[in-house]
Amino acid sequence: MDFAEKIKYVRIKLGLSQEDLAHELGVSFATINRWENGNYNPSRLARKAFEEYCEKKGIIILQEDKQWTISDLNIHWLISWKHL
Repeated sequence: MDFAEKIKYVRIKLGLSQEDLAHELGVSFATINRWENGNYNPSRLARKAFEEYCEKKGIIILQEDKQWTISDLNIHWLISWKHL
């Protein structure tokens, strides 16, 4: 999942408009729109802020080089839960 897909996934999962997510992250609507359309890559600082926002909301964002399915995530969660 590339950054554009992550932004859109998180926004939809949280039921937010692009404008709402922009407000949450402290960026402009145009910035969110460009990120979602893949027209602009965020700075490291912006990526970090997005990752921290997702963490705060309880959303796991995986590295771009890994391909995971929902089943993989459910299994990972179950294994992690059992080790607590």
